[in-house]
Amino acid sequence: MHADNRRGILAMSLAMALFIANDALVKQVSATLPGPQLIFIRGLMATTLVLIMAQAMGHLKNWRLMLNKRLWIRGSVDAVASLTYLTAVFHLPLGNATAINLASPLFITVFAIIFFKEQVTLQRGSLILLGFSGVLLVVQPSSEGFNVYAWIAVLATLFHATRDTLTRAIGLHVPALLITLSTAVSVAIAAGGDGLLLAHCGHAFW
Repeated sequence: MHADNRRGILAMSLAMALFIANDALVKQVSATLPGPQLIFIRGLMATTLVLIMAQAMGHLKNWRLMLNKRLWIRGSVDAVASLTYLTAVFHLPLGNATAINLASPLFITVFAIIFFKEQVTLQRGSLILLGFSGVLLVVQPSSEGFNVYAWIAVLATLFHATRDTLTRAIGLHVPALLITLSTAVSVAIAAGGDGLLLAHCGHAFW
């Protein structure tokens, strides 16, 4: 296996573990704090942390790279994905929401075939179908087991896969921290707007 592939696998595995830990904390806090406010505060904290890291690593001197519209398209998609997925997390057992969200790599593989013309072996294709079957077992798409929040989680997973596919198109010349910064800002803005809607209209968009 190529060294870059190994690093990518390890990075993705660590990221998924941290996402799950984040989901657990968010679900716990959601019992006492409205969703939009929670996500907004989370976005502000993430923005502050990433700004500090970017400054320490000298990436902010390349701030013009953030004028790349692809970063903000990706950030907007991630904002929708975050708001949608966390809405599902608030209303589903964490294990169900996590299992559905873990289908994201399967969707990414499908997108890679469609948009990047990547080759997928028969073995890998079979595993993708098996993975989709596992997701269907969790979602239980039947009249008895239907749960709208499970389908919201599936929708969020599609947005997450779209976000990761868009990341591939940005290019290696843009530091990962600047990509993360654009995402954190986008999520904070989206959640703040949803919070204002909640304050003025009595209900949030999500």
